[in-house]
Amino acid sequence: VNNLIPSLKAKKEYTGLGSEYELDFHIENAALKFMGTNNFSPSGLLLTGVNNDPKKPLTRLSDAREALRLLSEQDIEQLSQPLYRIKVPYRWRVSTPVELQETSPSPIIKGTIDLPEVTAAFYPDMVAPINNLAATSLEKFRNAIRKVSFGIDVNPGRLVYINNRFTFHSRDAFKPTLDKSGNPIRWLQRIFIAPDLWNHRTLEPVKDRVFKLALNH
Repeated sequence: VNNLIPSLKAKKEYTGLGSEYELDFHIENAALKFMGTNNFSPSGLLLTGVNNDPKKPLTRLSDAREALRLLSEQDIEQLSQPLYRIKVPYRWRVSTPVELQETSPSPIIKGTIDLPEVTAAFYPDMVAPINNLAATSLEKFRNAIRKVSFGIDVNPGRLVYINNRFTFHSRDAFKPTLDKSGNPIRWLQRIFIAPDLWNHRTLEPVKDRVFKLALNH
């Protein structure tokens, strides 16, 4: 279980602990779908509210299947080709060698637009297209993702499941409300879902169901 509480030290960072920058639409741990021979990205996420901020910053969801229906066949063809280098999350880059911080050229879409596996993150410096045409198609996809999105207030008592294969999520920018002790009020909890741990079998176990990921191409 990850506790997502705004960090005053990280308020201008693009992470789950940030707040003052919008955490733009993304598939969770997108790069891990193409690092090495196994897919280490979660198949889904669970979000629940523990304590709500009075400003009610929204978690926004977007079904990539609906967004893809707004694109041309040419754009879908571009997004389906290995034309994009997808980078690991910012918080990993301090301890990850430069040569392992992004994937080899990979597709954004695998499968059909009705049953796709989608991999992207739209906050800054997360996906690097290898040419201008690929970049244009990615920007059109981003605009379509935003167009079909909707917001949810993940308040206490609400449980949200996000299918990480084709559902993007984001978080609004906000200035955290503080309690009397000066601590942020907003508190969400997140759980990563995986159908099994088979792909993790070669990783070094740190403790029960927690593994050390050694990235390699």
